[in-house]
Formats: sequence, C-alpha cells, structure tokens
Amino acid sequence: GERLQFDERDNAVVERWRLHLNAEQPVPALLLRPREATPRGVVLYCHAHGNRFDIGKDELLAGRPALQAPPYGQALSEQGWAVLAIDHWGFGERREPSESALVKRLLWQGATLWGWRLHDTLAALDWLRTQPGFGSLPVVTLGLSMGSTMALWSAALDTRIAACIDL
Repeated sequence: GERLQFDERDNAVVERWRLHLNAEQPVPALLLRPREATPRGVVLYCHAHGNRFDIGKDELLAGRPALQAPPYGQALSEQGWAVLAIDHWGFGERREPSESALVKRLLWQGATLWGWRLHDTLAALDWLRTQPGFGSLPVVTLGLSMGSTMALWSAALDTRIAACIDL
C-alpha cells in the first residue's frame, strides 16, 4: 500500500492509504491510531450503506445521522483503539462503477458483489497485520446496517477476529 496523507488530530493520527487488495482496483483506506499511546487493539470498521454511496469509509471521521456522536473514529481513538476502514465496492472513492452495474457485471461472471466486498475487508486485515505494531493486536469488527452484516460475516470467517459489534 501507499500512504497518501498523514495528519495529527487532537487524540489521533489519521492516515489515508491506497491499498492493493485485489486485481481490479486500488482500495482507499483510513487508518487511525491513538496519538499518545500504543493501541490496545484494532477495530476493523465496516461502513453503512443507507444509499449514501458518497460516504463510505469517511463516515468514520464525519459520522452519519444514524450513528451516535461523536464520530466513531474520534471515540475509538480516545479509548486507545486503532481503527481501519476501507471504501467498499460502490462507495466513497470507489462509487464508480455504480452498485447496480457491479451487481450485473459480477453475476454475468459467476461472482457476487458481496463476495468482492468481503474479500477486500479480509484482505485489508491481512495488510494491517503486516504493518509494524499491528501484527499481534486483538481485532474487533464494528459496523451499522450493511456494515454490521460485513462485521458479522468477517468475524465468522476469520479466526483472527476476537469479537464483533453489529449495530
């Protein structure tokens, strides 16, 4: 992956990354770390759907009306957690091609959009485990709505994930 941006906020270091997790397209990612301490663990944050294809991973920093304030990225880093979020296929910086176009294309290829999204989520965890300081931290998945389903599927399929919070 390539780190594109590094920013220090009140209680967190915010990094924007471009990860290479599949053969189709780069995956935009956000990595937040507590600024003053070693992370107590990692939250693999799975963003919601809500027909808000423009938001994606950035809901971690900006929040959304269906979530409690402050945004979860801020709250989690204040509690000492590192957080990783990606733009799932069809959202955020990956909103083109559209979700509808992706579903149709993948069905013709004998694949599913959900499978591709799940692949990138678990591949992002693979990538994070190779980063210094993240190899042995406990991992928790967290998400709302579509994100809760992604969190649940990810935790069910990967034994490295110790807990799942599905809202």
